[in-house]
Amino acid sequence: MFVSGDGFPAGERVVITFHGVAVGDGVVDGAGRFERVAVKVPGSLRGVGVQVFIDAGVGPVHARAPFVLTR
Repeated sequence: MFVSGDGFPAGERVVITFHGVAVGDGVVDGAGRFERVAVKVPGSLRGVGVQVFIDAGVGPVHARAPFVLTR
């Protein structure tokens, strides 16, 4: 799976986590975006529905989004 985002400070390192466990990271470009950061969904996730939240950011700018498991 790939994760993208925008609105971050240029040059910031972004760490993607599932419930606090780091699963991917990238660097924000000059336009404030990170694109197609590869993440591996933990195998412990089971069942359909909202399972976890994805967190991004390690500095003062932080984002959180629900992750919906569909199968």
